[in-house]
Amino acid sequence: MRLEVLSREITTGINILCSDSSPDKLVIEAIDTIIGDRVQLSKVIIEKNYVPPPKYTVNVKHSKDHSIIDLNIEDGELIKATLKCRNIEIELKQGSNIVKNCVLPASIHLTLKKQGFIYSYKRDIVVPGLLDIVLRASSVEDVNIGGFKLRITPVAFPELAPISRIKVVVGRGVELVFRSKVAGRVAVVSQSSVRWYQVRPGLNSVLAAFSDTYYLVFDTGYSKYTYKIEIPLHSQLQIAEAQAKALLRELKIRGLKV
Repeated sequence: MRLEVLSREITTGINILCSDSSPDKLVIEAIDTIIGDRVQLSKVIIEKNYVPPPKYTVNVKHSKDHSIIDLNIEDGELIKATLKCRNIEIELKQGSNIVKNCVLPASIHLTLKKQGFIYSYKRDIVVPGLLDIVLRASSVEDVNIGGFKLRITPVAFPELAPISRIKVVVGRGVELVFRSKVAGRVAVVSQSSVRWYQVRPGLNSVLAAFSDTYYLVFDTGYSKYTYKIEIPLHSQLQIAEAQAKALLRELKIRGLKV
Protein backbone atom coordinates (compact mmCIF):
# COMPACT_ATOMS: atom_id res chain seq x y z
CA MET A 1 0.00 0.00 0.00
CA ARG A 2 1.24 3.48 -0.81
CA LEU A 3 -0.13 7.02 -0.75
CA GLU A 4 -0.11 9.39 -3.73
CA VAL A 5 -0.87 13.05 -4.34
CA LEU A 6 -0.75 14.41 -7.91
CA SER A 7 0.43 10.95 -9.00
CA ARG A 8 3.46 11.26 -6.69
CA GLU A 9 4.17 9.07 -3.73
CA ILE A 10 4.10 10.72 -0.30
CA THR A 11 5.12 9.57 3.15
CA THR A 12 4.06 10.46 6.66
CA GLY A 13 5.32 13.81 7.90
CA ILE A 14 6.18 16.87 5.78
CA ASN A 15 6.16 16.44 1.99
CA ILE A 16 7.22 19.07 -0.54
CA LEU A 17 5.68 18.87 -4.01
CA CYS A 18 6.56 21.12 -6.94
CA SER A 19 3.91 21.48 -9.63
CA ASP A 20 3.26 23.66 -12.67
CA SER A 21 -0.46 23.78 -11.82
CA SER A 22 -2.13 25.20 -8.74
CA PRO A 23 -5.21 23.15 -7.75
CA ASP A 24 -7.59 24.30 -5.04
CA LYS A 25 -7.59 20.86 -3.40
CA LEU A 26 -5.18 17.97 -3.16
CA VAL A 27 -6.65 14.50 -3.51
CA ILE A 28 -4.93 11.89 -1.35
CA GLU A 29 -5.25 8.37 -2.75
CA ALA A 30 -4.33 4.97 -1.37
CA ILE A 31 -3.06 2.45 -3.94
CA ASP A 32 -3.01 -1.28 -3.48
CA THR A 33 0.37 -2.15 -5.01
CA ILE A 34 -0.67 -5.77 -5.60
CA ILE A 35 -3.94 -5.43 -7.52
CA GLY A 36 -3.66 -1.72 -8.43
CA ASP A 37 -6.92 -0.55 -6.85
CA ARG A 38 -7.08 3.14 -5.94
CA VAL A 39 -9.17 4.57 -3.10
CA GLN A 40 -9.67 8.26 -2.45
CA LEU A 41 -8.99 8.97 1.20
CA SER A 42 -9.57 12.69 1.47
CA LYS A 43 -9.37 16.10 -0.18
CA VAL A 44 -7.13 18.62 1.46
CA ILE A 45 -7.69 22.33 0.97
CA ILE A 46 -4.28 23.80 0.32
CA GLU A 47 -2.77 27.12 1.23
CA LYS A 48 -1.26 28.76 -1.82
CA ASN A 49 1.98 30.70 -1.59
CA TYR A 50 3.38 32.26 -4.75
CA VAL A 51 7.14 31.98 -5.00
CA PRO A 52 8.54 34.68 -7.31
CA PRO A 53 11.68 33.87 -9.28
CA PRO A 54 14.97 34.83 -7.66
CA LYS A 55 16.47 38.19 -8.46
CA TYR A 56 19.98 38.39 -9.83
CA THR A 57 22.20 40.80 -11.73
CA VAL A 58 25.06 40.18 -14.14
CA ASN A 59 27.35 43.02 -15.20
CA VAL A 60 30.24 42.67 -17.64
CA LYS A 61 33.00 45.26 -17.77
CA HIS A 62 35.84 45.22 -20.29
CA SER A 63 39.33 46.55 -19.61
CA LYS A 64 42.47 46.41 -21.74
CA ASP A 65 43.52 42.78 -21.19
CA HIS A 66 40.69 41.22 -19.18
CA SER A 67 37.01 41.46 -18.39
CA ILE A 68 35.19 41.38 -15.06
CA ILE A 69 31.86 39.62 -14.59
CA ASP A 70 30.02 40.80 -11.48
CA LEU A 71 27.44 38.22 -10.41
CA ASN A 72 25.01 39.10 -7.63
CA ILE A 73 22.23 36.80 -6.35
CA GLU A 74 19.77 38.80 -4.24
CA ASP A 75 17.19 36.35 -2.89
CA GLY A 76 18.09 32.85 -4.00
CA GLU A 77 20.75 30.18 -3.72
CA LEU A 78 23.41 29.86 -6.38
CA ILE A 79 23.67 26.22 -7.43
CA LYS A 80 25.96 26.66 -10.42
CA ALA A 81 27.23 29.44 -12.67
CA THR A 82 29.28 28.75 -15.78
CA LEU A 83 30.71 30.94 -18.51
CA LYS A 84 30.68 28.82 -21.66
CA CYS A 85 33.11 30.04 -24.32
CA ARG A 86 33.91 28.56 -27.68
CA ASN A 87 37.23 27.24 -26.37
CA ILE A 88 36.77 26.80 -22.58
CA GLU A 89 34.27 26.73 -19.73
CA ILE A 90 34.85 28.88 -16.64
CA GLU A 91 33.09 28.32 -13.31
CA LEU A 92 31.83 31.57 -11.83
CA LYS A 93 31.26 32.50 -8.20
CA GLN A 94 29.07 35.14 -6.65
CA GLY A 95 30.84 38.49 -6.75
CA SER A 96 33.61 39.54 -9.14
CA ASN A 97 35.12 37.11 -11.65
CA ILE A 98 38.12 37.88 -13.88
CA VAL A 99 37.89 36.49 -17.42
CA LYS A 100 40.73 36.07 -19.93
CA ASN A 101 41.10 34.31 -23.29
CA CYS A 102 37.41 33.51 -23.75
CA VAL A 103 36.67 33.03 -27.44
CA LEU A 104 33.27 34.33 -28.55
CA PRO A 105 30.44 33.44 -28.87
CA ALA A 106 30.02 33.00 -25.12
CA SER A 107 27.15 32.83 -22.66
CA ILE A 108 26.58 32.68 -18.90
CA HIS A 109 24.50 29.75 -17.62
CA LEU A 110 22.96 30.07 -14.15
CA THR A 111 21.20 27.51 -11.98
CA LEU A 112 19.44 29.05 -8.97
CA LYS A 113 17.29 27.62 -6.20
CA LYS A 114 14.57 29.32 -4.21
CA GLN A 115 12.20 27.63 -1.74
CA GLY A 116 12.56 24.26 -3.42
CA PHE A 117 12.20 25.54 -6.98
CA ILE A 118 15.05 25.30 -9.47
CA TYR A 119 15.52 28.08 -12.03
CA SER A 120 17.78 28.02 -15.07
CA TYR A 121 18.90 31.13 -16.93
CA LYS A 122 21.10 31.84 -19.92
CA ARG A 123 22.58 35.21 -20.82
CA ASP A 124 24.65 35.83 -23.93
CA ILE A 125 27.78 37.96 -23.72
CA VAL A 126 27.13 41.16 -25.69
CA VAL A 127 30.07 42.89 -27.36
CA PRO A 128 29.53 46.63 -27.92
CA GLY A 129 30.25 47.80 -31.46
CA LEU A 130 30.52 44.26 -32.83
CA LEU A 131 29.21 45.23 -36.28
CA ASP A 132 31.81 47.98 -36.66
CA ILE A 133 34.56 45.55 -35.65
CA VAL A 134 33.48 43.03 -38.30
CA LEU A 135 33.19 45.68 -41.01
CA ARG A 136 36.71 46.96 -40.28
CA ALA A 137 38.24 43.48 -40.51
CA SER A 138 39.77 42.86 -43.93
CA SER A 139 41.57 39.59 -43.29
CA VAL A 140 41.88 36.75 -40.82
CA GLU A 141 42.56 38.27 -37.43
CA ASP A 142 41.82 38.00 -33.70
CA VAL A 143 40.15 40.98 -32.08
CA ASN A 144 40.42 41.32 -28.29
CA ILE A 145 37.59 42.92 -26.35
CA GLY A 146 38.79 42.84 -22.76
CA GLY A 147 39.13 39.20 -21.76
CA PHE A 148 37.10 38.05 -24.75
CA LYS A 149 38.48 37.22 -28.16
CA LEU A 150 36.64 37.43 -31.45
CA ARG A 151 38.06 35.41 -34.32
CA ILE A 152 37.13 36.94 -37.65
CA THR A 153 37.66 34.74 -40.69
CA PRO A 154 36.33 36.29 -43.90
CA VAL A 155 35.18 33.54 -46.26
CA ALA A 156 36.51 33.82 -49.80
CA PHE A 157 33.62 32.93 -52.07
CA PRO A 158 34.57 31.49 -55.46
CA GLU A 159 33.85 33.54 -58.54
CA LEU A 160 30.71 31.82 -59.75
CA ALA A 161 30.15 32.30 -63.46
CA PRO A 162 26.43 32.90 -63.96
CA ILE A 163 26.33 31.61 -67.56
CA SER A 164 27.29 28.15 -68.77
CA ARG A 165 26.74 25.75 -71.69
CA ILE A 166 26.68 28.39 -74.42
CA LYS A 167 25.67 27.03 -77.84
CA VAL A 168 25.32 28.72 -81.21
CA VAL A 169 22.37 27.67 -83.37
CA VAL A 170 22.53 28.80 -87.00
CA GLY A 171 19.33 28.99 -89.01
CA ARG A 172 17.62 31.91 -90.65
CA GLY A 173 19.49 33.89 -88.01
CA VAL A 174 21.88 33.21 -85.17
CA GLU A 175 20.52 32.06 -81.83
CA LEU A 176 22.69 31.88 -78.71
CA VAL A 177 21.43 29.30 -76.21
CA PHE A 178 22.82 29.18 -72.67
CA ARG A 179 21.99 28.41 -69.06
CA SER A 180 22.00 31.06 -66.36
CA LYS A 181 22.22 30.57 -62.59
CA VAL A 182 20.76 33.96 -61.72
CA ALA A 183 18.45 36.60 -63.16
CA GLY A 184 19.87 39.66 -64.85
CA ARG A 185 20.33 41.14 -68.28
CA VAL A 186 22.75 40.33 -71.05
CA ALA A 187 24.15 42.40 -73.89
CA VAL A 188 24.91 40.52 -77.10
CA VAL A 189 27.73 42.40 -78.81
CA SER A 190 28.59 41.47 -82.39
CA GLN A 191 30.69 43.27 -84.97
CA SER A 192 27.75 45.39 -86.06
CA SER A 193 25.21 45.63 -83.24
CA VAL A 194 24.42 45.51 -79.53
CA ARG A 195 21.22 43.95 -78.22
CA TRP A 196 20.05 43.76 -74.62
CA TYR A 197 17.94 40.90 -73.26
CA GLN A 198 16.44 40.02 -69.90
CA VAL A 199 17.74 36.72 -68.52
CA ARG A 200 16.01 34.39 -66.10
CA PRO A 201 17.47 31.45 -64.15
CA GLY A 202 17.52 28.32 -66.29
CA LEU A 203 17.58 27.93 -70.07
CA ASN A 204 17.67 31.12 -72.16
CA SER A 205 17.98 31.91 -75.86
CA VAL A 206 18.74 35.25 -77.52
CA LEU A 207 19.00 36.35 -81.13
CA ALA A 208 22.08 37.95 -82.64
CA ALA A 209 23.19 39.44 -85.92
CA PHE A 210 25.50 37.41 -88.16
CA SER A 211 29.10 37.65 -86.97
CA ASP A 212 32.18 35.50 -86.51
CA THR A 213 32.69 36.67 -82.92
CA TYR A 214 30.23 37.52 -80.15
CA TYR A 215 30.59 38.94 -76.68
CA LEU A 216 28.01 38.29 -73.99
CA VAL A 217 28.11 40.91 -71.25
CA PHE A 218 26.08 39.63 -68.30
CA ASP A 219 25.00 42.24 -65.75
CA THR A 220 23.67 40.93 -62.40
CA GLY A 221 23.15 44.42 -60.99
CA TYR A 222 26.22 44.00 -58.76
CA SER A 223 28.90 42.83 -61.16
CA LYS A 224 29.46 42.16 -64.85
CA TYR A 225 30.81 39.09 -66.61
CA THR A 226 32.08 38.98 -70.19
CA TYR A 227 32.09 35.87 -72.39
CA LYS A 228 33.79 35.70 -75.77
CA ILE A 229 32.25 33.36 -78.33
CA GLU A 230 34.20 32.63 -81.49
CA ILE A 231 32.29 30.90 -84.26
CA PRO A 232 34.10 27.87 -85.80
CA LEU A 233 34.87 27.98 -89.52
CA HIS A 234 32.21 25.46 -90.51
CA SER A 235 29.63 27.45 -88.57
CA GLN A 236 30.83 30.63 -90.30
CA LEU A 237 30.20 28.90 -93.64
CA GLN A 238 26.72 27.99 -92.43
CA ILE A 239 26.17 31.61 -91.45
CA ALA A 240 27.40 32.83 -94.83
CA GLU A 241 25.10 30.37 -96.58
CA ALA A 242 22.20 31.48 -94.41
CA GLN A 243 22.99 35.11 -95.19
CA ALA A 244 23.03 34.35 -98.90
CA LYS A 245 19.70 32.53 -98.71
CA ALA A 246 18.19 35.37 -96.71
CA LEU A 247 19.40 37.88 -99.30
CA LEU A 248 18.01 35.72 -102.10
CA ARG A 249 14.61 35.55 -100.46
CA GLU A 250 14.59 39.30 -99.99
CA LEU A 251 15.39 39.89 -103.64
CA LYS A 252 12.65 37.51 -104.76
CA ILE A 253 10.16 39.25 -102.50
CA ARG A 254 11.04 42.52 -104.18
CA GLY A 255 10.55 40.95 -107.61
CA LEU A 256 14.14 41.12 -108.71
CA LYS A 257 15.61 38.42 -110.94
CA VAL A 258 18.71 36.68 -109.70
